[in-house]
Amino acid sequence: MKFTAEQLHKLEKITEKEQISNFDDFEKFLHEDLCRIIRRMESSSDKYFVEKEDDITTEIVGRLYEAGWTNVQEQTKEVGSVDIHIEFNGFKWICEAKRNYGNLNLFEGLLQLTTRYAKNQDRVAFFIYHQKKSLLPSIKSFHNFLTSKEWVSRKGFEDHIDDIEACFDQVEIPDDVTYDKTPYTIKVKKLCGSPLIINIFWADFSFIPLDKSGRQSESIQIKNARLALMTAFFEYQKDPELGTQQFIPLLQKYFKFDE
Repeated sequence: MKFTAEQLHKLEKITEKEQISNFDDFEKFLHEDLCRIIRRMESSSDKYFVEKEDDITTEIVGRLYEAGWTNVQEQTKEVGSVDIHIEFNGFKWICEAKRNYGNLNLFEGLLQLTTRYAKNQDRVAFFIYHQKKSLLPSIKSFHNFLTSKEWVSRKGFEDHIDDIEACFDQVEIPDDVTYDKTPYTIKVKKLCGSPLIINIFWADFSFIPLDKSGRQSESIQIKNARLALMTAFFEYQKDPELGTQQFIPLLQKYFKFDE
């Protein structure tokens, strides 16, 4: 029986994984595969720019399995349902994933990791599925949201400020973070006071082609209009003080109403 070059490469990778003897190597191999998977999916962003969060995660899990992480699981019970869970040679890795509907939605994902899922972990991962335009400004905005503690003034957190402060009082984010360097680590604390390292993966699934074909594609325009409407609605749910006026131009664009 002859193997193809691709099959031989996969067997080689699986063999390499079997030699893993410490968590650093485990995480290194896993992160390499994840970066490769995400970059390949980004190259087909037209398939994912309005895809549901769970569907994207399912795709990543399937590709991890094909890469040799045969015990990868999705929606595993970990004091709740953590999105991705891998155990390999005695090492454990968990990851939460969120669509980027805005900083509050992303912050909820970090709260899940710090106060629910990372009970027995000191290093975890966080996937951010970015489907709208302006990735780099979004990264900067999220970092500023964390370091300037913008969450303090947001509704819904009033009765839990002290506990949230215990986790996010001093968030450490590298100064030289760029999209090309993901994953990168931020450092926070768990409720018990112990440090928690979170590896951040941004996946850029935005799809806004401005060539003639893209400009004339009603399907692409409607899908992006729907995404903008969904994002605005989520942010409004989290902060009703934003008001409803923002929905008028978004609805006009979605339903193709005349201005």
